[in-house]
Amino acid sequence: MILWAKANLLITLIVITLGALTRLLDAGLGCPDWPGCYGQILPPQSSENIQLANQAHPEFPVEQIKAWSEMIHRFAATSLGLSLFILAIFITIKKDDIALRSISFIALAWVIVQGIFGMLTVTLRIWPPVVTLHLLGGMVMLALCYWQLKTAQLKQIQSRRLPTFAIPTFTIPKSLQIPLITVILITLLQMGLGGWTSSHYAGLACPDLPQCQNQWWPETVNGPFHAPMVNAQEYLGGLLPMADRMAIQILHRLTACFLILAALFLGYQLYLQQHKKLAVILAIPLAIQVAIGIANVYLLLPLPLALLHNTGAALVWLSLWYIYFSLADNALESRYE
Repeated sequence: MILWAKANLLITLIVITLGALTRLLDAGLGCPDWPGCYGQILPPQSSENIQLANQAHPEFPVEQIKAWSEMIHRFAATSLGLSLFILAIFITIKKDDIALRSISFIALAWVIVQGIFGMLTVTLRIWPPVVTLHLLGGMVMLALCYWQLKTAQLKQIQSRRLPTFAIPTFTIPKSLQIPLITVILITLLQMGLGGWTSSHYAGLACPDLPQCQNQWWPETVNGPFHAPMVNAQEYLGGLLPMADRMAIQILHRLTACFLILAALFLGYQLYLQQHKKLAVILAIPLAIQVAIGIANVYLLLPLPLALLHNTGAALVWLSLWYIYFSLADNALESRYE
């Protein structure tokens, strides 16, 4: 059970990384239909099939790299959904405790929601609000899979039996609740702004630091949260004026500063309360993520670094939940002493 839950966690991280790669390759519409690719299970290969596909979707001619990137991402996401489904059924048949069943079905329901977001990403032609929600949904999926793993681990340890109600409760010390939840919420906001930046092609809007094109705030045209519904390929390459994209990038940077300050306070509190290891686990991935973000500015967003920045965000997010459940474990241990 635990190995299965760990596999789901790993697959989720892979799906998130593949989703980021698809986005960075502009391959979100590499297959302009859903769930197939130009009406087929696999991208068209023969000259005849490619010609037919181009005739059916003249605004989206076949590009093999983009089509395969999109379909590999879909196959990986489908594998995750299938694994979560089989695990939930297995736990139900085995009549495992209700806590593990509950989180397993919550994870299964969420992966279905993610599938719907994936469909809307294609059918609404990579509309930024949907693209951003799809990214955030992936991060929620990662947290749910980690929650499933921790529930399975707690169930295995007989001295830590979970209460028999729908969702397992993991309580952390009150003195750390507000700092940790604050960092979690700011991280979620920051990841959302990262998705908003990417979906609006604003990653290269500011090639300098700390200002943005020698400005602290540009005179925007429509504002940083303008995202009109459009057709076909209009969002490929970005639709907003450069000033609006600059504002998006600046907001992403400002939120990063708030996140750093909140994380420093949390780390200090962890250190004071003798959780030095957890303070290090918080500091290292966040410091690496900040360094990657700065490098992306000066190196003009090279693909490997841009991809690493997304995976780095997932690892920072995962480290926060590791801290949360580690504190909960400590609280539970003291309860049984």
